[in-house]
Amino acid sequence: MIYLIIFLSFFVTLKSELRDNYFIIDSLSKSQSLNISNFLKSNNVNEFELFITSPYNPIIFKANLNQVFDDNKLLNVQGADSLKVELIKYGVEYHNYQNDSLIRTMTIKSFVRNKSFEDIKIDYINRNDISIIENTPYSELKGIVPKKELSIWEKVLEPFVIIGSVLVTVLLLFTVRS
Repeated sequence: MIYLIIFLSFFVTLKSELRDNYFIIDSLSKSQSLNISNFLKSNNVNEFELFITSPYNPIIFKANLNQVFDDNKLLNVQGADSLKVELIKYGVEYHNYQNDSLIRTMTIKSFVRNKSFEDIKIDYINRNDISIIENTPYSELKGIVPKKELSIWEKVLEPFVIIGSVLVTVLLLFTVRS
C-alpha cells in the first residue's frame, strides 16, 4: 500500500511539471520584455512610438511588452521617435529524441536598435503529451511534430515476417488442398 502511494505521488509530481506551450512562451516573453526595457532605460530611451515587425502574430509577446513598458514607465507616444522591435524567431519546434520522447525548443529572438535579444527554453516531452501542451488557439504555439523514427525491427524485420507469414499460409493452403 505504501509503495502504491509513493508511486502515485511520484506520477502526479511528474505530470504537474509538464508546462504547456502558452505558459512557456508567456514566461519567455516576459523575460525578453524586461531585457528590452532595461536596455532602453540604460540608453535613456523613455518615450517612443513602438513598431513591432514580425512574420508571426505575436499577441502574447506584444501584450507582455506593453505591460512591462507600462510598469517601467516607458511611454509609447504617437509621433515620438520610432522604436522598431523586429521579431526574428517566435514559437516552438520539436525534434526526435528517443523512442516516444521529443526535444521541445521554444524560442523568442528579437532585434532592437542594433542589439539582439534571445530567450530559449529546451526540455524533453513525451510524444503523447503534444495534445495537452498545444491546447491553445495560437498557431505559433503549435509546432510540426516529426514522425517517429522506425527501429530496425519496424524497418526491415517486420516486413520480412509479414511477407514470410503470407507465403507460408499460401503454401500451406495449396499443399493441404492437393
